[in-house]
This record gives sequence, structure tokens and C-alpha cells, in this order.
Amino acid sequence: MARTDGALLRHTRTAETNNRWLCNVGFERILPPKPITSSALQTVHDPGFIQFLEAALDRWSAEGRQGDALPSAWATRTSCHLTIPQTIDGQLAYYAADAAAPIGEGTFRAALASAASALDAENQVLDGIEPIAFALCRPPGHHAGRDSYGATVMSIMQHLLPSGRLTQAAIVLPSRH
Repeated sequence: MARTDGALLRHTRTAETNNRWLCNVGFERILPPKPITSSALQTVHDPGFIQFLEAALDRWSAEGRQGDALPSAWATRTSCHLTIPQTIDGQLAYYAADAAAPIGEGTFRAALASAASALDAENQVLDGIEPIAFALCRPPGHHAGRDSYGATVMSIMQHLLPSGRLTQAAIVLPSRH
């Protein structure tokens, strides 16, 4: 999303655009991911964070606000122990990786689909179904943690490393990195 004159503009890239690109670079089969289970999601995410993400936009709207839920600040939690606030603004600040992290209609569904894509790609390779798999995840989750926005690729890596199942991985980050 980008801000122009105070309005949030949706990105023009769509799943169809991405699928065409994957076909053009040689991926022969594009499969939808299997649904992710709550237990698999909670292996890498704090249950309170999952509940927050699922309800954030409804709570934001219930206070009479329009549009995406957007944090006005964010907490640096690495050097102190903070209590999770009770208000929607406090929780947005607590769970956000930065102040440019809106939660809109479909954010939770997109995050679940992204996590499912990453986990399904992992399972396709580790279960011997495919020699290589590519999970196109949006949101990518590269700024996320156990209890902060996104958490797809990073979470899957956190899940795999302790298990000893991961021996090789390639992570493709957005070009701005």
C-alpha cells in the first residue's frame, strides 16, 4: 500500500499476475496450499497474537473508525517486558513491527493463506513429493516474529530449524532489501 494525499492505495499486483510470472520462469504446476491448522499456526505464533490479528479490524471499526486499522506508534519490545495493552490502539502498537503495518479487510485471511503456502511448500519437499518448491507468500512475513505482524517465511524457518528437518533453504526477500 502507498499513501497519496492521505488515502491508502492498493497494490496493483494480483495473484493472477504472479501466477503468469511463475509460469513464464518455468514453474509447471501452481497449486493452492492446503489449509493450515490452528495447531500448526500455534507452533510458530503466540495464540494471543493470532486472536488479536483475527479481531483487530472489527475492534477498530467498533470504535467508529473507517478504513484499515493502522498503528500510530509501535513498541520496541526487545529490551523490556511490556504488558499487552487492552485497547485496540495499544495492541496495534504492541504487535506491529512498524507504523506502516495496516490491517484491512482480508488481512487475516491473507496471512493464513501465506502461512499455509509456506508450510505446504515445506511439506511438499520434506515429504518427498517434490524436489523443490516455491511458496509465493503475500504478506511475506520477513519483518515478523512469534507475536508480531505477518510471520510466514520467518515462522516456517523457526519451525524447521529446531526439528532438524531443514538442510537447505532459499529465502527471496523483496527487492528493497
